[in-house]
Amino acid sequence: MKWFSKKASTKQWGIALYQQSISLAAQSGQAQHFECQGPAQWPAVLAALPVGDKDQVRLVLPHSELSSLSVDKPPTEPITEGLFWALKDAVPIPPHDLQFDYYDLPAQPIGRERVNVVCASKALLKGVCQAIPAQVVSLANEEMTLRFLFPASDAGRPLLLLRLNGDGDLLLAIYHQGMLFFSRWLQGYRLMQDELDPYLLSERLTLDIQRAMDYLESQLRQPPVEKIILALNELLDESLAPLLAESFGLPAQSLADYLQIPDSPWAALAAARGSDEA
Repeated sequence: MKWFSKKASTKQWGIALYQQSISLAAQSGQAQHFECQGPAQWPAVLAALPVGDKDQVRLVLPHSELSSLSVDKPPTEPITEGLFWALKDAVPIPPHDLQFDYYDLPAQPIGRERVNVVCASKALLKGVCQAIPAQVVSLANEEMTLRFLFPASDAGRPLLLLRLNGDGDLLLAIYHQGMLFFSRWLQGYRLMQDELDPYLLSERLTLDIQRAMDYLESQLRQPPVEKIILALNELLDESLAPLLAESFGLPAQSLADYLQIPDSPWAALAAARGSDEA
């Protein structure tokens, strides 16, 4: 007879998918990277991840494989039915393969009630989820997932984040009290080159940042941004922070310094930490 039995502990993981890599992170911050050659290789790489079948995984889908848009909220229930007809001709995914979800932002622009919709290929999602040798408990886009790095317990005014993801896409997002208030993937930026001039980049970013801050205050009626957080790469973060601080009269620092942890695959880490608030 067994008087005592030890139940296997369930580990929480975050996985972020990109075109050329997959990041796996634990809540502790420990992380691993796995190379791949596009979405066709994702199932094979995911099937070999060092996770247990009782573990729980939160998956971050890449910007490159999603269609995201803001639409007027349908006036009648069910909302999903109204959204489907609004999306059918607006996204490059066939209706039979369309999987979507929506979320309300915590503050609505003046005079409009809108929802943000995220669309993906149903076949792609099915293949990814079936390949992972663990329990997939959530799927989300990067901008929503990153909010778990800025918990509701954080005091102060909103934070503006500039985030370079694993595919070289640039996200501008504003978080406040653990919630996403604004996000936009900036067009015309490819920031993988180490030789980028931080002075020219600062000049280009100034208009996008100012527009986002104006929208936050005038349309969403929120307090002004308190700090600019950079998660580009180590060299750019260090050189760009003082330039943006001077331009906007706000403190600017890297995300690693803000969180006081080493540089990390931020989306995967945020997903792992999201289990604490799920």
